[in-house]
Amino acid sequence: MSVLVRNLSAIFVVIPLASCISTISSYDETTDASATQLQKDIDTFLVKMSSSPSLRDRYFSTNQSFYEKAAVDLDSLAIRTQSIPRNDLTVEQVGIIKQHLAEMALGHKGCLKAPWKEEQREAIRTKGVDASLGCRIEYGASLEVADRGQSAFNPVLAPEIKRQFDQAFGALLKLELEKKKLAGGES
Repeated sequence: MSVLVRNLSAIFVVIPLASCISTISSYDETTDASATQLQKDIDTFLVKMSSSPSLRDRYFSTNQSFYEKAAVDLDSLAIRTQSIPRNDLTVEQVGIIKQHLAEMALGHKGCLKAPWKEEQREAIRTKGVDASLGCRIEYGASLEVADRGQSAFNPVLAPEIKRQFDQAFGALLKLELEKKKLAGGES
């Protein structure tokens, strides 16, 4: 009887401990803050593109520094999230945001013609943002063109692009806030 009691008591100790084992990473305040800031930067850019009456203000060359900074910020966020164990869901969301930014840059320069081929999608996923003034096939462009700096952002596209970014950032930030809640923090 004492063997049965010991075995049962061991089970009652092990089962609650097993539920404490995490299959997802912990909340990361830096990831949360970086993603929030990047989301604000992209929203600010899209508002500027949709509200500026000046064609020159919507030129890619005028906004090249935005793409350069956003690409660097996203690369930093990707490296950070990849370095955290059990962070696959967050890494995936950052990858989706990087893809959206790469597509937006190519679209801004007029480098994408529909329908996209699978090799273009793969190039966009693997190479990331092309902040150069040209269209480069190796980055997923439909055509190779040296200078697209005078290509203007089409403000009609801003709401749909914003929706895509909002969805991706929303998923990323919701995930981080759930991690925070699981750790006992407030959301």
